[in-house]
Amino acid sequence: MQNGTISLKVTPYVGTYDGQEHNALSNISVEPSDTKLEYSLDGENYVTEMPKIKDTSEFTVTVVASKEGYKTVSTTETIKINRAEGKLTLSSYSGTLTYPNSTSFTINENTTNVSITSSNTNIATASLNGNTVTVKPGTTDGKAIITVTTEETINYTSKTATYEATVNNGSINLRVTPYTGTYDGRQHNAVTVNVTPSDAKLEYSINGGTYSTTMPTVTNSSSFTVTVRASKAGYKTQSTTQTVKVNKAKDAPHMPGSAMSVPKSNKTVGTVTLAKDWTWQESDKATALEVGVPVTATAVYNGADKGNYENESVVITITRSDCEHKNTVVRNEKESTCKEEGYSGDTYCKDCGECISTGYAIEKKEHSGGTATCTHKAKCSVCGAEYGTLNPNNHEAIKLVGKKDADCTSSGYTGDKCCSGCNAVLEKGKTIAATGHDYHSEITRQPTTTAEGERTYTCVNCNDTYTETIPKVSAQ
Repeated sequence: MQNGTISLKVTPYVGTYDGQEHNALSNISVEPSDTKLEYSLDGENYVTEMPKIKDTSEFTVTVVASKEGYKTVSTTETIKINRAEGKLTLSSYSGTLTYPNSTSFTINENTTNVSITSSNTNIATASLNGNTVTVKPGTTDGKAIITVTTEETINYTSKTATYEATVNNGSINLRVTPYTGTYDGRQHNAVTVNVTPSDAKLEYSINGGTYSTTMPTVTNSSSFTVTVRASKAGYKTQSTTQTVKVNKAKDAPHMPGSAMSVPKSNKTVGTVTLAKDWTWQESDKATALEVGVPVTATAVYNGADKGNYENESVVITITRSDCEHKNTVVRNEKESTCKEEGYSGDTYCKDCGECISTGYAIEKKEHSGGTATCTHKAKCSVCGAEYGTLNPNNHEAIKLVGKKDADCTSSGYTGDKCCSGCNAVLEKGKTIAATGHDYHSEITRQPTTTAEGERTYTCVNCNDTYTETIPKVSAQ
């Protein structure tokens, strides 16, 4: 009697990695059906349990079919799982940045073994935190390509995606007020400057000359232009030209009156004493004075600031008295305030009663008290008038500008701390990285032996979804 014949047909599993565990043999057909099946991975050691395969690999399985009364048969098959194509998607593939503000995007699906490079780090750089890529602008404007690459792993091929970053220079807000006033003998800054960002470099040019970082000043009556240039790395340079002007004051200090009664002892014009910084015109000094006879002579101002007044000379009628005017008194004196000028007073002779000389105006006192801010001048504590210049470093109430919450795909911003008066940025905010999606999954279609299934991933924060295929169920 001859042994029976066993019919053994085996189909090895050959596929692409899908994250599921599979029988090494996708199909076995054997007759008789109660034939004993044994499996070996090395050709020596056999087990009755079907080998499994999940990760990318390649190996052989020997199947032995035996039954009493039948001739034992065997076959060796090659099992293989190929790497799946790398999965890499970005929440965004391009963006525009204005220095110094950053932006971000998220990497979805395959977020392990990721490397990031920039085609030009002077334009933009990128860093990875979790699945969020933060793109920071450089100080050079232009376009840079951010390349995201996943490394080849045991189960996935390498995958690359790119993000195009367009970087624009930031804007400098430059506000310049020129000094315009009347000569007062004091030195003034030629311009008042408010600039944002506050650490921008400021340079000044007078009448188109060489630039300097020193603030120009003005004291004497004059008119000239000042060009202010503001620059900072990463920002567009801004400039503005303003005209600075100091007008002449009306009358020189201590200007004498138009009439004088002089003592009998003054025999010539040159012997008559004038107020500080005033002198007689040279051609008039030798002119004789006769008692009771009016004589005209010109007094001229000769102070250190000569040239800053509209009126720097006066014609005076001098009358020589028969009295020596030894005993005098000053009348009509008035102290100056910040509201109005004062008066030095008129000098009278106590003996003869004549007005020897008239007085001169005393300039107003300076305002005092109060505190200047970036938008309001100081207010005088005496008269309530605003005076002086603005103080660009003394800011008013602070407001938060540009605050934005981060979401799954977009970065947020803590906001800039700005002055509510002049809008200067006092403290730059910081970029808040995108939170990234928080996906939860559920099987939305069960796989069968004839149809693939589907698993849906839904972000619990923004409801973004994507799906992946579930392989068909293997027929046992």
